[in-house]
Amino acid sequence: MKHLNDIHPTRFWVNLRDNADFLFERISGESEDDFKTYYDFDEAEYDAERDGVTLSSNGFKYYYKEGVVYECLISMESRKCIDINRYSEGQNEGNPYHQDDSLEIRGFVKALLESYSGDEDGVLEITPWAEKYLIEIKKEDYGFLYLSRLNFSVDLNYIQKIFMEKEVKNITELITLLDSIFESITNSIYSLDEQFTVIRKAKHTDNIDKCKTKVKANIKDEFSYIERRKGYDFNDSDQLYNLMVEDREMIEINDDVEDDGESLILKNIEVNAKIMTLNSSLLETTRCLNWLTVNAIEEDRYRTYQFGEVVPEESNF
Repeated sequence: MKHLNDIHPTRFWVNLRDNADFLFERISGESEDDFKTYYDFDEAEYDAERDGVTLSSNGFKYYYKEGVVYECLISMESRKCIDINRYSEGQNEGNPYHQDDSLEIRGFVKALLESYSGDEDGVLEITPWAEKYLIEIKKEDYGFLYLSRLNFSVDLNYIQKIFMEKEVKNITELITLLDSIFESITNSIYSLDEQFTVIRKAKHTDNIDKCKTKVKANIKDEFSYIERRKGYDFNDSDQLYNLMVEDREMIEINDDVEDDGESLILKNIEVNAKIMTLNSSLLETTRCLNWLTVNAIEEDRYRTYQFGEVVPEESNF
Protein backbone atom coordinates (compact mmCIF):
# COMPACT_ATOMS: atom_id res chain seq x y z
CA MET A 1 0.00 0.00 0.00
CA LYS A 2 1.20 3.49 -0.78
CA HIS A 3 -0.26 6.58 0.83
CA LEU A 4 -0.56 9.33 -1.76
CA ASN A 5 1.11 12.48 -0.52
CA ASP A 6 1.42 15.81 -2.30
CA ILE A 7 -1.98 15.58 -3.96
CA HIS A 8 -5.28 17.36 -3.50
CA PRO A 9 -7.43 14.41 -2.33
CA THR A 10 -10.79 15.75 -3.49
CA ARG A 11 -9.51 16.74 -6.94
CA PHE A 12 -7.79 13.36 -7.31
CA TRP A 13 -11.02 11.65 -6.26
CA VAL A 14 -13.06 13.62 -8.81
CA ASN A 15 -10.65 12.43 -11.48
CA LEU A 16 -11.13 8.83 -10.32
CA ARG A 17 -14.90 9.23 -10.49
CA ASP A 18 -14.59 10.33 -14.10
CA ASN A 19 -11.88 7.98 -15.34
CA ALA A 20 -11.74 4.85 -13.14
CA ASP A 21 -14.14 1.96 -12.46
CA PHE A 22 -16.13 2.39 -9.25
CA LEU A 23 -16.05 -0.79 -7.16
CA PHE A 24 -18.02 -0.17 -3.96
CA GLU A 25 -18.37 2.02 -0.89
CA ARG A 26 -18.55 1.03 2.73
CA ILE A 27 -18.89 2.54 6.18
CA SER A 28 -18.69 0.74 9.51
CA GLY A 29 -20.12 1.31 12.95
CA GLU A 30 -20.47 -0.24 16.39
CA SER A 31 -23.30 -1.10 18.72
CA GLU A 32 -22.99 -2.30 22.29
CA ASP A 33 -22.19 -5.85 21.23
CA ASP A 34 -21.63 -5.82 17.49
CA PHE A 35 -19.64 -4.33 14.63
CA LYS A 36 -21.41 -3.81 11.31
CA THR A 37 -20.48 -2.69 7.82
CA TYR A 38 -22.86 -1.04 5.35
CA TYR A 39 -22.33 -0.78 1.62
CA ASP A 40 -24.46 2.21 0.73
CA PHE A 41 -23.74 5.64 2.17
CA ASP A 42 -27.24 6.94 1.46
CA GLU A 43 -28.96 4.07 3.26
CA ALA A 44 -26.39 3.57 6.01
CA GLU A 45 -27.80 6.25 8.34
CA TYR A 46 -31.30 4.72 8.30
CA ASP A 47 -30.02 1.14 8.59
CA ALA A 48 -27.63 2.03 11.43
CA GLU A 49 -30.42 3.72 13.41
CA ARG A 50 -32.58 0.63 12.92
CA ASP A 51 -29.72 -1.63 14.08
CA GLY A 52 -28.72 0.56 17.03
CA VAL A 53 -25.30 1.21 15.49
CA THR A 54 -23.20 4.35 15.81
CA LEU A 55 -21.55 5.05 12.47
CA SER A 56 -17.95 6.13 11.97
CA SER A 57 -17.45 9.72 10.86
CA ASN A 58 -15.65 8.50 7.74
CA GLY A 59 -16.32 5.92 5.06
CA PHE A 60 -14.44 4.54 2.06
CA LYS A 61 -14.97 4.47 -1.68
CA TYR A 62 -12.95 2.12 -3.89
CA TYR A 63 -11.97 2.50 -7.54
CA TYR A 64 -10.00 0.39 -10.00
CA LYS A 65 -7.82 1.62 -12.86
CA GLU A 66 -5.07 -0.14 -14.81
CA GLY A 67 -4.23 -2.79 -12.21
CA VAL A 68 -4.47 -0.41 -9.25
CA VAL A 69 -7.11 -0.13 -6.52
CA TYR A 70 -7.58 3.31 -4.96
CA GLU A 71 -9.00 3.56 -1.45
CA CYS A 72 -10.56 6.98 -0.86
CA LEU A 73 -11.36 8.09 2.69
CA ILE A 74 -14.60 10.08 2.61
CA SER A 75 -15.82 12.47 5.30
CA MET A 76 -19.47 11.62 5.93
CA GLU A 77 -20.14 15.17 7.08
CA SER A 78 -18.80 16.99 4.01
CA ARG A 79 -18.92 14.02 1.56
CA LYS A 80 -15.47 15.06 0.37
CA CYS A 81 -12.35 12.93 -0.01
CA ILE A 82 -9.77 13.60 2.70
CA ASP A 83 -7.16 10.90 2.04
CA ILE A 84 -6.19 8.27 -0.59
CA ASN A 85 -4.23 5.02 -0.51
CA ARG A 86 -3.09 3.10 -3.58
CA TYR A 87 -2.79 -0.69 -3.84
CA SER A 88 -0.89 -2.11 -6.81
CA GLU A 89 -1.10 -5.77 -7.77
CA GLY A 90 2.20 -7.59 -7.55
CA GLN A 91 3.97 -4.65 -5.90
CA ASN A 92 4.98 -3.87 -2.34
CA GLU A 93 4.60 -0.14 -1.89
CA GLY A 94 5.46 0.61 1.68
CA ASN A 95 3.69 -2.28 3.34
CA PRO A 96 5.27 -2.60 6.82
CA TYR A 97 4.77 -6.38 6.80
CA HIS A 98 6.46 -6.77 3.39
CA GLN A 99 3.35 -8.36 1.93
CA ASP A 100 2.31 -8.21 -1.69
CA ASP A 101 -0.56 -5.77 -2.22
CA SER A 102 -2.47 -8.61 -3.88
CA LEU A 103 -3.54 -9.73 -0.40
CA GLU A 104 -5.19 -6.38 0.25
CA ILE A 105 -6.77 -6.34 -3.22
CA ARG A 106 -8.21 -9.78 -2.52
CA GLY A 107 -9.72 -8.35 0.66
CA PHE A 108 -11.35 -5.58 -1.37
CA VAL A 109 -12.74 -8.15 -3.82
CA LYS A 110 -14.12 -10.11 -0.87
CA ALA A 111 -15.84 -6.97 0.44
CA LEU A 112 -17.17 -6.27 -3.06
CA LEU A 113 -18.58 -9.82 -3.18
CA GLU A 114 -20.25 -9.22 0.19
CA SER A 115 -21.77 -5.98 -1.10
CA TYR A 116 -23.26 -8.02 -3.96
CA SER A 117 -24.69 -10.54 -1.47
CA GLY A 118 -22.38 -13.26 -2.77
CA ASP A 119 -23.36 -12.83 -6.44
CA GLU A 120 -20.13 -13.77 -8.23
CA ASP A 121 -21.66 -13.17 -11.66
CA GLY A 122 -22.54 -9.61 -10.66
CA VAL A 123 -19.01 -9.01 -9.41
CA LEU A 124 -17.38 -10.44 -12.54
CA GLU A 125 -19.64 -8.37 -14.77
CA ILE A 126 -18.03 -5.17 -13.49
CA THR A 127 -14.62 -6.60 -12.49
CA PRO A 128 -13.58 -9.41 -14.87
CA TRP A 129 -10.01 -9.00 -13.58
CA ALA A 130 -11.16 -10.26 -10.15
CA GLU A 131 -11.80 -13.88 -11.19
CA LYS A 132 -8.53 -15.23 -9.79
CA TYR A 133 -9.21 -13.51 -6.45
CA LEU A 134 -12.71 -15.02 -6.28
CA ILE A 135 -11.20 -18.49 -6.72
CA GLU A 136 -8.74 -17.80 -3.89
CA ILE A 137 -11.55 -16.50 -1.68
CA LYS A 138 -13.60 -19.65 -2.22
CA LYS A 139 -10.62 -21.79 -1.33
CA GLU A 140 -10.01 -19.73 1.82
CA ASP A 141 -13.64 -19.54 2.97
CA TYR A 142 -14.67 -23.11 2.24
CA GLY A 143 -11.38 -24.91 2.70
CA PHE A 144 -11.19 -25.91 -0.96
CA LEU A 145 -7.74 -27.14 -1.84
CA TYR A 146 -8.45 -27.84 -5.50
CA LEU A 147 -10.97 -26.63 -8.03
CA SER A 148 -11.78 -28.20 -11.38
CA ARG A 149 -14.06 -26.48 -13.85
CA LEU A 150 -16.40 -28.69 -15.89
CA ASN A 151 -18.31 -27.97 -19.09
CA PHE A 152 -21.22 -30.32 -19.88
CA SER A 153 -22.02 -30.56 -23.60
CA VAL A 154 -25.37 -32.16 -24.55
CA ASP A 155 -25.38 -33.59 -28.09
CA LEU A 156 -28.84 -33.00 -29.61
CA ASN A 157 -27.87 -35.00 -32.69
CA TYR A 158 -27.30 -38.07 -30.53
CA ILE A 159 -30.57 -37.49 -28.69
CA GLN A 160 -32.28 -37.36 -32.08
CA LYS A 161 -30.86 -40.82 -32.87
CA ILE A 162 -32.15 -42.17 -29.55
CA PHE A 163 -35.62 -40.85 -30.35
CA MET A 164 -35.61 -42.34 -33.87
CA GLU A 165 -35.11 -45.81 -32.34
CA LYS A 166 -38.34 -45.55 -30.34
CA GLU A 167 -41.37 -47.51 -31.52
CA VAL A 168 -43.77 -44.70 -30.66
CA LYS A 169 -42.82 -41.29 -32.03
CA ASN A 170 -44.82 -38.15 -31.33
CA ILE A 171 -44.36 -34.76 -29.71
CA THR A 172 -45.33 -36.10 -26.28
CA GLU A 173 -42.67 -38.81 -26.44
CA LEU A 174 -40.07 -36.28 -27.59
CA ILE A 175 -40.83 -33.93 -24.69
CA THR A 176 -40.74 -36.85 -22.26
CA LEU A 177 -37.30 -37.82 -23.59
CA LEU A 178 -36.03 -34.27 -23.15
CA ASP A 179 -37.36 -34.21 -19.58
CA SER A 180 -35.39 -37.36 -18.81
CA ILE A 181 -32.23 -35.92 -20.42
CA PHE A 182 -32.29 -32.77 -18.30
CA GLU A 183 -33.19 -34.74 -15.18
CA SER A 184 -30.10 -36.91 -15.76
CA ILE A 185 -27.90 -33.81 -16.00
CA THR A 186 -29.32 -32.47 -12.73
CA ASN A 187 -28.76 -35.83 -11.04
CA SER A 188 -25.14 -35.77 -12.25
CA ILE A 189 -24.64 -32.39 -10.59
CA TYR A 190 -26.15 -33.67 -7.35
CA SER A 191 -23.93 -36.76 -7.47
CA LEU A 192 -20.79 -34.66 -7.94
CA ASP A 193 -21.89 -32.41 -5.09
CA GLU A 194 -22.42 -35.35 -2.73
CA GLN A 195 -18.99 -36.77 -3.53
CA PHE A 196 -16.86 -33.64 -3.88
CA THR A 197 -18.94 -30.42 -3.43
CA VAL A 198 -20.09 -28.35 -6.40
CA ILE A 199 -19.57 -24.63 -5.96
CA ARG A 200 -22.84 -22.71 -6.27
CA LYS A 201 -24.75 -25.88 -7.12
CA ALA A 202 -28.11 -24.08 -7.04
CA LYS A 203 -26.99 -21.71 -9.81
CA HIS A 204 -26.15 -24.60 -12.12
CA THR A 205 -29.30 -26.61 -11.41
CA ASP A 206 -31.29 -23.43 -12.02
CA ASN A 207 -29.53 -23.03 -15.38
CA ILE A 208 -30.50 -26.61 -16.25
CA ASP A 209 -34.16 -25.92 -15.39
CA LYS A 210 -34.20 -22.74 -17.46
CA CYS A 211 -32.52 -24.51 -20.35
CA LYS A 212 -35.05 -27.35 -20.23
CA THR A 213 -38.03 -24.97 -20.11
CA LYS A 214 -36.83 -22.88 -23.05
CA VAL A 215 -35.78 -25.77 -25.27
CA LYS A 216 -39.07 -27.60 -24.74
CA ALA A 217 -41.09 -24.44 -25.37
CA ASN A 218 -39.17 -23.65 -28.56
CA ILE A 219 -39.59 -27.19 -29.91
CA LYS A 220 -43.31 -27.21 -29.10
CA ASP A 221 -43.79 -23.85 -30.83
CA GLU A 222 -41.88 -24.95 -33.92
CA PHE A 223 -43.79 -28.25 -34.04
CA SER A 224 -47.16 -26.48 -33.82
CA TYR A 225 -46.18 -24.12 -36.63
CA ILE A 226 -44.98 -26.92 -38.95
CA GLU A 227 -47.96 -29.15 -38.20
CA ARG A 228 -50.42 -26.38 -39.04
CA ARG A 229 -48.64 -25.59 -42.31
CA LYS A 230 -47.97 -28.99 -43.82
CA GLY A 231 -48.22 -31.72 -41.20
CA TYR A 232 -45.33 -33.47 -39.48
CA ASP A 233 -43.78 -36.92 -39.90
CA PHE A 234 -41.77 -38.03 -36.86
CA ASN A 235 -40.28 -40.90 -38.88
CA ASP A 236 -38.52 -38.38 -41.12
CA SER A 237 -35.07 -37.82 -39.58
CA ASP A 238 -34.54 -34.64 -41.62
CA GLN A 239 -37.72 -33.12 -40.21
CA LEU A 240 -36.68 -34.12 -36.70
CA TYR A 241 -33.26 -32.51 -37.21
CA ASN A 242 -34.92 -29.30 -38.37
CA LEU A 243 -37.26 -29.37 -35.38
CA MET A 244 -34.55 -29.93 -32.77
CA VAL A 245 -31.66 -28.04 -34.35
CA GLU A 246 -32.04 -26.17 -37.61
CA ASP A 247 -35.31 -24.31 -37.06
CA ARG A 248 -35.35 -24.22 -33.27
CA GLU A 249 -34.91 -20.77 -31.75
CA MET A 250 -31.53 -20.59 -30.00
CA ILE A 251 -31.78 -20.02 -26.27
CA GLU A 252 -30.06 -17.26 -24.32
CA ILE A 253 -29.82 -17.49 -20.53
CA ASN A 254 -26.44 -16.26 -19.25
CA ASP A 255 -22.71 -16.70 -19.82
CA ASP A 256 -22.79 -20.19 -18.27
CA VAL A 257 -25.11 -21.57 -20.96
CA GLU A 258 -24.20 -21.78 -24.64
CA ASP A 259 -26.46 -22.97 -27.46
CA ASP A 260 -24.83 -23.63 -30.84
CA GLY A 261 -27.79 -25.51 -32.27
CA GLU A 262 -26.45 -29.05 -32.25
CA SER A 263 -25.11 -28.82 -28.70
CA LEU A 264 -26.25 -27.26 -25.43
CA ILE A 265 -23.25 -26.46 -23.23
CA LEU A 266 -23.52 -25.90 -19.47
CA LYS A 267 -20.28 -24.17 -18.52
CA ASN A 268 -18.15 -23.26 -15.50
CA ILE A 269 -19.35 -25.98 -13.13
CA GLU A 270 -16.71 -25.77 -10.39
CA VAL A 271 -16.02 -28.87 -8.30
CA ASN A 272 -13.81 -29.20 -5.23
CA ALA A 273 -11.50 -31.89 -6.61
CA LYS A 274 -8.62 -32.49 -8.96
CA ILE A 275 -9.41 -33.96 -12.37
CA MET A 276 -7.75 -37.25 -11.43
CA THR A 277 -9.97 -37.45 -8.37
CA LEU A 278 -13.00 -36.87 -10.59
CA ASN A 279 -11.74 -39.25 -13.26
CA SER A 280 -13.71 -42.40 -12.41
CA SER A 281 -16.94 -40.43 -11.82
CA LEU A 282 -16.65 -38.62 -15.15
CA LEU A 283 -15.86 -41.85 -16.98
CA GLU A 284 -18.96 -43.48 -15.47
CA THR A 285 -21.17 -40.46 -16.12
CA THR A 286 -20.26 -40.23 -19.81
CA ARG A 287 -20.57 -44.01 -20.18
CA CYS A 288 -24.14 -43.98 -18.87
CA LEU A 289 -25.08 -40.70 -20.56
CA ASN A 290 -23.70 -41.34 -24.04
CA TRP A 291 -25.13 -38.06 -25.34
CA LEU A 292 -22.98 -36.10 -22.87
CA THR A 293 -19.40 -34.88 -23.30
CA VAL A 294 -17.56 -33.43 -20.30
CA ASN A 295 -14.59 -31.10 -20.62
CA ALA A 296 -12.62 -30.79 -17.34
CA ILE A 297 -10.11 -27.99 -16.69
CA GLU A 298 -7.70 -27.69 -13.74
CA GLU A 299 -5.31 -24.74 -14.02
CA ASP A 300 -3.17 -25.63 -17.08
CA ARG A 301 -4.41 -29.25 -17.31
CA TYR A 302 -7.48 -30.35 -19.22
CA ARG A 303 -9.20 -33.59 -20.16
CA THR A 304 -12.28 -34.46 -22.25
CA TYR A 305 -14.60 -37.40 -21.51
CA GLN A 306 -16.97 -39.00 -24.02
CA PHE A 307 -18.66 -42.42 -24.25
CA GLY A 308 -16.99 -43.48 -21.00
CA GLU A 309 -13.49 -42.79 -22.30
CA VAL A 310 -10.88 -40.04 -22.29
CA VAL A 311 -10.56 -38.29 -25.67
CA PRO A 312 -6.75 -38.13 -26.22
CA GLU A 313 -6.94 -35.45 -28.91
CA GLU A 314 -8.70 -33.11 -26.48
CA SER A 315 -6.62 -33.84 -23.36
CA ASN A 316 -3.10 -32.85 -22.34
CA PHE A 317 -2.43 -35.55 -19.75
